[in-house]
Amino acid sequence: MFSVIALSAPVQLPADRVVLGVRMTGSSPLWEGVLKTAGQLDQAVAVKRVHCNRAAAVARRVAALVNHNHHHQHVRVLGLVDVTPTDSYVVMEYDLERGGATTILPLATRSSTHAHSRLHPSVLVSLPRVATLRRLRHLDLSHCKNITNVGVTTVATITHLQCVELRYCNDITDSCLLSIAALQQLHRLGLRGCENITDAGLACVATLQQLRHLALNGCTNTTDVGLATITALQSLQHLGLSACKKITDVGLGAIAALQQLQHLDLSYCSELTDAGLLSIATLQQLQHLFLRHSRNITDVGLASVATLQQLRHLDLKGCFNVTDVGLASVATLHQLQFLDLCFCKNITDVGLTSVSALQQLRLLDLGGCFAITAGGRAMIGSQVRVWV
Repeated sequence: MFSVIALSAPVQLPADRVVLGVRMTGSSPLWEGVLKTAGQLDQAVAVKRVHCNRAAAVARRVAALVNHNHHHQHVRVLGLVDVTPTDSYVVMEYDLERGGATTILPLATRSSTHAHSRLHPSVLVSLPRVATLRRLRHLDLSHCKNITNVGVTTVATITHLQCVELRYCNDITDSCLLSIAALQQLHRLGLRGCENITDAGLACVATLQQLRHLALNGCTNTTDVGLATITALQSLQHLGLSACKKITDVGLGAIAALQQLQHLDLSYCSELTDAGLLSIATLQQLQHLFLRHSRNITDVGLASVATLQQLRHLDLKGCFNVTDVGLASVATLHQLQFLDLCFCKNITDVGLTSVSALQQLRLLDLGGCFAITAGGRAMIGSQVRVWV
């Protein structure tokens, strides 16, 4: 059993394990970070915080599950630390040579009560050590708000990475993406909420020819120019652009070149109009289309959407210019399973008559549709779950 150690300076633990971290005070965890076995780059020790009622009991349950799971023989529980009734820690050793470490998640961001906490400096110190993990494929640094371009540059030396998540790493900029461009095996890149990324950074992303999933949601400095550069990503299947408010119909015209797209999120892109939807009507592989709160979209635009016969999920929440005429177009999407009409205040029971013809529909959101009556809802088949 480990005892509580004041980490005001690096200290020596049994088996030459050296703590790379400092003591934290107040309501923060006692410590977070990475323990390294001296002289063995293929050994790593991680600390998992358990923060809940009866934390000691939960931590012991976690330890038991790890120790008895034959799929995780490369993981061994070294000890437990009970700090308070609501805070315990499980200390685990990873044999990276045997386990082939495929995923590393930030320790400081997975507690439900500290979802937006800052990454502890000890983990920043360990980023160069992450670069020695030869089998690492998936790296998630989401919400690690102390990560900068320097750290990402180090990580970018792991050239076999296939997935990198940098969501809400607010200090990274375009120069970070210049480093990421070296990851030519990358399939997935998450940049949601990275507000300092601009079109110059997207020009770097455009070199990642294996990329299939790109999340730019909330990258508010992205413009049509940036979208034009990423049309080089001909393998792209998932593109998130919600809240990219500088994007216009011109940008959608460029996106139309991405013929493999299956998922497109244009929610809160307030400059888009029906003309933009006409441009993307050529994306015949599209299965999920999000137009939430696109205030300029009308029935004319939905006539273009109706050509996307592979659509399974259509989100029109807050598109208050849509009327029953538009729903008649939507009713021709015979593969549609999910339809969100929440706060489409101009639709009536007449529109639901059209929607009732969708035999594959399973979920229909009518919240805030005050012109819809109980009689109109009754026209929807029993196989459809209706939200009001």
